[in-house]
Amino acid sequence: MNCTISLILTYSRRLCTMNKSQIMHAITEETGELATEVAIDLGFKNREPSKDGVVGEAVDVIVSAVDMIYAENPSITVEEIHALVAAKCGKWAYNVERR
Repeated sequence: MNCTISLILTYSRRLCTMNKSQIMHAITEETGELATEVAIDLGFKNREPSKDGVVGEAVDVIVSAVDMIYAENPSITVEEIHALVAAKCGKWAYNVERR
């Protein structure tokens, strides 16, 4: 995971020219594309999946989301993101286990 986040941050630092509003628009677009691929996969849409499919579109959402993290805090480290992810996963597990 750290390698993936590090790779995305490297590209964000080098290429990010969008403001947070533009990044949010990209996240929304990518989320819509992911929703379409899931609908195709589940048989709710009768058409061929894109070449990226569900996994590729989910990765696009992740890349866009990390780009938003960078735009909000350009000095954030991979370790800081990892700590946030670990805390969020712990919260997620706690909530699921309480059901």
